[in-house]
Amino acid sequence: METPGNPTRRNPPDAGPERTVLMETSPLDVPLDLATWVAPQTIAHWIREEIDQLDRSKPEVRGVLSHPPDARPQVILSVLLFAYSTQRFTNSEILAACHSDPVMKQLCDGQAPFADEIGHFRRTHRALLEFLLGQLLIRAVREKFVEAGQLPPGLQRSLKNRAVDQIDTARHLSSLEGQ
Repeated sequence: METPGNPTRRNPPDAGPERTVLMETSPLDVPLDLATWVAPQTIAHWIREEIDQLDRSKPEVRGVLSHPPDARPQVILSVLLFAYSTQRFTNSEILAACHSDPVMKQLCDGQAPFADEIGHFRRTHRALLEFLLGQLLIRAVREKFVEAGQLPPGLQRSLKNRAVDQIDTARHLSSLEGQ
């Protein structure tokens, strides 16, 4: 039941227990770990789709994806996006997950990147990481909330700002890790 102090979210009868309707006045608490909302394999699938949909004619995209194949830019991009989406921010957390998490192992083709590769990629391609993480957050909200349809521009902007905040957190924690 809706009261002035309660968010205006509700489970529609056909939505199941995990999906709710997002009302325009609802506060939105997106978890740092999207896997609490969406299956990890789904997140990995979205990452592949988002990378495949990148406009390769744009210089910032061409700059990332034109690296020699042995540099594995798509692998590092995928690994970082999944890590950020599942609340893994430091190099050591990401590298450990590449050896222990089945989805991360799959994303890095069984060969974990090196810490310096991750650090260099983060610094060099931050704008692309922010954009793609924002896209993933938008997809997660659409997946979690039925009838979300086209998200209002303010909410999309908020989710994209959230992506920037998560990447800032990762940068900060990684800098502390190196000390």
